[in-house]
Amino acid sequence: MQMGLDSKFDFEASSEMKWTTNDDSTEDHGNDDQLQDAASVSMEGYLNVWCEKLPPFQVMPTRVLQSTSNLVLKAAVRTLAKIFMNNLMADYEKWATDPAYREARAKNSAQTVS
Repeated sequence: MQMGLDSKFDFEASSEMKWTTNDDSTEDHGNDDQLQDAASVSMEGYLNVWCEKLPPFQVMPTRVLQSTSNLVLKAAVRTLAKIFMNNLMADYEKWATDPAYREARAKNSAQTVS
């Protein structure tokens, strides 16, 4: 029995990453560690999901389904965002310190653009 679940929901999603520097703390520091501490990357996201109430969920109150779904989705998105940001940080650290890795990434990037 096919329920056609892909036609039973719709969603909107967006995310934005920001690189922030603290100009006040970057002045007159001869130490790169202090400069690194003055910068950060943050990510904000938005997710909105609409779906039909399918059996057996039709008997549950809408508010219960919405609040439960919101908790589950919020936890899932936060977990995925944390993993993504950790991987991004590790990749940037390798890129910033390994010239061979940087060169390989540049070559790969040039191939995908053309």
